[in-house]
Formats: sequence, C-alpha cells, structure tokens
Amino acid sequence: MKWPTVLIALALPILWFLESAGAVDDPWRAVLSDPEPQAVGLEAVVDAETLRLGDGRLVRVSGLYGPAEAAVSAIASSAGGRSVRLYNPATTRDRQGRLSAQIVVVGPAGQPSLWLQGELLRAGQAFFYPAHPMADAPAQAMLALESEARREARGLWADAANRVQDARTPATIHPGFRLVEGVVQGVGESRHSLFVNFGPDYRKDFTIVVQRSDREGFAGGLRTIRALQGRHIRVRGLVFQQGGPAIRAMHQQVIEILD
Repeated sequence: MKWPTVLIALALPILWFLESAGAVDDPWRAVLSDPEPQAVGLEAVVDAETLRLGDGRLVRVSGLYGPAEAAVSAIASSAGGRSVRLYNPATTRDRQGRLSAQIVVVGPAGQPSLWLQGELLRAGQAFFYPAHPMADAPAQAMLALESEARREARGLWADAANRVQDARTPATIHPGFRLVEGVVQGVGESRHSLFVNFGPDYRKDFTIVVQRSDREGFAGGLRTIRALQGRHIRVRGLVFQQGGPAIRAMHQQVIEILD
C-alpha cells in the first residue's frame, strides 16, 4: 500500500478518535495498565514494528502482525507530539535488543493521546497477533477493534486474501498470515504434539498443531486443547504445510471460541 493511500485510510478513524474523545478520559485507559511513570521522547520509527526512543531503547510494537511502516509513522506523529509512554513493557529484550510494549503516543496539552496498537487495528492496518500471552483486557480490546475493521472492510481487510479462511476448503488456505475458522472434527496426539483436526485426512485437511511443550500457554493445560473437539473456533497465525495446511498455536489467545 502506498504512502498517500495509507494517510487517507488512517485520516478518518484518527480524526473521529480525536473529535469524539474531547476532554473525556482516553478510552484506552480502561484496558491498559502498568504504565512507565514518565513519557519518553520518540526519536524515530525504525521499521514497521520498531521504535527508537530518545533514551536509546528500542521498543517493539507488541501484539500485532504486519503493520506498514508508513502507517506506524503516520499515527506516531499525528497527535502533534513526539513523546510516548510504554504500558506493560516486557522485562526482557528480544534478539534485536527490543523491549515489547503497548505504546501510547502522548498528545499536546488539551488533546487526547493515541494508543498506537489500537489505532492500527481500528484502521485495518495490522492483524492482532500476540506472539506471547498478554493481559486479557488489552487482548480483548484489540480483538474488538480488529473485528470492527474487518466488518467495515478497512485497510488490509478490503483484500479478499486477508479475510477469514474456511477450514472446510483447505486447498484455498495458502502460506502466509491467516485467520482460519471451522468446526473441530477431532483431536489427535503424538509423543510431542496435539493435532486439532478439521477433517479426516491430515494429508490435505487443515490442522492446528500444539506442541506439548507449550501447555503452559493454555489455561487448564492440554485438557483445554482436547476439549476443543466439536467446537466452532477461529485460529490465527502463519500457515505452513504439514501434509495439509497448518498453524502452530503456542498459547490460547490465538484461538477464539465462536460457539
């Protein structure tokens, strides 16, 4: 998506946010917690998921997959200020030396601040994807914002390739980041993994793979996965081929129960 198109796509939702918030408390305050005490200057948008702060830290925009650098830059500068506040920052850094956090762009005096992840999802400029488990309140809020953008076919949701895929038609589920939904037909097990099957033939049908080593990411452990049989669910993640198309689920926030 080219830069001017991104600005047009973002303009309406951001203006709506600014106009509707007024002097009322910023709505994201109800879902974000554990802020750092001080706002920090924003030095640069390094890439689509990384900010460099004035104190030298690199911060990863957590909970998203696929935002465009132009979209991140547009929101980061739209509040009229160049300072950010981190919420729920990770205690460890990734291999690139980044801390993961929810990021709020601090607005000028009298203007609301912007929750960066929330605005990207509202504009349809990213998928919700928690690489690691996160607090329930922001996770549910991010899912709701993504659902709103999907219903309105905003941003990436205008492309048919990004829409929710049907597990009953595995031949149409191609590699890449996908949302796939269907009714679980059975749950198989091996020594190292559980297989949530959406059809009788693993060689062609869609499957969710849960490694036993990831059991701590599910409330109730692997019993939670076994209990999915017969349920209508949606999973999100990167599709790979394991016989048929498959997605690895490392924790329960990448799976939605729909029935």
